Amino acid sequence: MITIHRPEISVVGKRARLSARIDEDGLVKTLWYEVDRAYADGLNPRSDAFVVALLYWAMVYHHDITCEAPLTERLHFQLQEELCPVLAAHSTRLRAPRILAPLEHAPLPTKGAVGTGCSGGIDSFHVIVNHLNSPWPSLKLTHLATFSVGHVYEHTDSLETLKIVSAAEERARHVAEELGLGCVNVRSNYNEEFPQTLIYMAPYADMACVHALGALFGSYFYASQGDCRFGVGHRECKSHADYDVFSLPNFSTPPLTLYSEGPGTMRWSKVRQVAELPVARRLLNVCC
Repeated sequence: MITIHRPEISVVGKRARLSARIDEDGLVKTLWYEVDRAYADGLNPRSDAFVVALLYWAMVYHHDITCEAPLTERLHFQLQEELCPVLAAHSTRLRAPRILAPLEHAPLPTKGAVGTGCSGGIDSFHVIVNHLNSPWPSLKLTHLATFSVGHVYEHTDSLETLKIVSAAEERARHVAEELGLGCVNVRSNYNEEFPQTLIYMAPYADMACVHALGALFGSYFYASQGDCRFGVGHRECKSHADYDVFSLPNFSTPPLTLYSEGPGTMRWSKVRQVAELPVARRLLNVCC
């Protein structure tokens, strides 16, 4: 059993932190998400972020989840009745957990920001190109984000990790400033406390960061790797990207809507579009 204790929000110096004690069969850890204090009022005090973060862990290790603080009703329904049963039905490894929590029916008040991640790669710049001046006014980008949850840096020491994280945050700030957008950087100890395989856990870790800022975001575009070959079972599923178009709607809550951006777009087509953006030509960060 995983017990998620009531989340707390604290502000110390220039940083604001959303944290909760996690009890896994008597082993107690603290999971936290940290942002600049300017975004303190965007933090979500519900259990949403922590349930999303621990969902895949619970499925792998066959835990049920119980929460002290309210969980958004729509999110509870979608995870309990839609996402988890399908994933479990297509895998001998996963089990759909029972999620026990007081439910909150009212939508979480939000500032309605429209965000996307800014890793500096082709996929993230493709989102920026498409939605910087979106023909849908309510879906025009307002914020870029970086999520440093540890999964990319697990083979580096702490000093080197800090340098990598700081460089990624600085790159995102430069891009945001040039495009006239806000920039929010989230740091978390997620993968330190709950280490998992990147190709499967990434959307849970990243969408947990979005939910941690659920009082900020109204819409969020998650960059797809493109050329989507849909599948959910472990045998045919090579990465989380193969089922983002299924998982992201089930991670959404009113009024937060999560979109997989560019799942049917080939990489060469993305490159041609991104090449038209001057800031991308200067700050493109090619991933390995």
